[in-house]
Amino acid sequence: MASHYQGYLQEVTKGNHLLGWAWNPKKPDEVLQISVLVDGVERAVIAADMPRKDLKSAGVKGDHGYRLDLGQWLSDGRAHRVETRYLHNNAPLGRSPLTILPPSTPAPTKPKPDLAVILGMHRSGTSLGTRILSSHGLSIGDNLIAGQTDNPDGFFENAAIVACQQKMETALSREHYSPQGTHPFPEDWLLHPEVCKQKEQLKQIITEELAANTAPLWAFKDPRSLRFLPLWQQIFQELDLQPAYILCLRDPHAVIQSLWRRNAHPHSQIELLWLIHFLEGLEQLDIRDTHIIHYENWFTSPTKQFRAAIKALGLELPPGKVLKTILHKIISKRKNHFQLNKRDRALHPHTQALYHMLSTPLETAEDDLKLRLLLAEIRRNIGLFQPWQISDTPS
Repeated sequence: MASHYQGYLQEVTKGNHLLGWAWNPKKPDEVLQISVLVDGVERAVIAADMPRKDLKSAGVKGDHGYRLDLGQWLSDGRAHRVETRYLHNNAPLGRSPLTILPPSTPAPTKPKPDLAVILGMHRSGTSLGTRILSSHGLSIGDNLIAGQTDNPDGFFENAAIVACQQKMETALSREHYSPQGTHPFPEDWLLHPEVCKQKEQLKQIITEELAANTAPLWAFKDPRSLRFLPLWQQIFQELDLQPAYILCLRDPHAVIQSLWRRNAHPHSQIELLWLIHFLEGLEQLDIRDTHIIHYENWFTSPTKQFRAAIKALGLELPPGKVLKTILHKIISKRKNHFQLNKRDRALHPHTQALYHMLSTPLETAEDDLKLRLLLAEIRRNIGLFQPWQISDTPS
């Protein structure tokens, strides 16, 4: 999705009515046209111009809801695929596509994933989580980046994938360690020549890794993947792969403290980097199909967290004694060094709200809508958080 636009396929009701919303926060008076496809065939083009109180209460200016009766295409007792796309650039709206089953069809079992993607902000415990999960049933391959001073046990990152994403960061002038890394991605960044080039390379890497994998499930992790998720979703769709997403979450105060110790960047810059990572990633994810692991829980309830993550990945649990040995070996020599104290600066209300929301169960359509509206508010205000902003235009 282009960074200037926000849209969402909310649901198809039991009465076969399509509901959603879309708008351009930079031009709130603009009415976006939405292409509606059923089973790959465009059935209608509708305007996102209907009033919705829930959107207005979240600060979305103007009327930007859409609704369409799909009964004539969905009432034949068969399953159908419903998509919504921006008419001007053919990019999918959030949560599109949806598979709609006939009313009499039993609830489907969750499909077995073809691979796992471990997501998260830098210094959020992605390495620890990947190391623990890869100790049983999950393979991350052999082409890994070696450990360094800030991660002596290793990063558990595929070197080839990291190299591709670093090249894209550089081409887009969005290196995560620079002030420009806090900027939203440029509009239509998916069409950038370097991004298109690296996309083909990433497809080849994924294909080769899956072909060579002999474990129950192969996975990769790189914090950059959270922002590049729209590209990854294109790749998975083109390769006909079903991913399982694991999202690593850590107290933003701890992330800020950790990155400050490593890079000495201003706290406000690190917080904005946290916010933009989660904003651009969560806009693409259906949070109800994403399993969240909490860094702090590895030190308070590791067995419970491990069991839940393994179950979410569709893997078999190890025997109790084996599990205890795995967790003790990895976690016992580590400590959760962070402790919040009165001297820590207060977080921005948007950071607080998003972290709090992600720290509570998000299981219903109402929960997902609340998250979407919060993301819409953050997207609308993100440019106001950048007093150090550097122009994309060379001087």
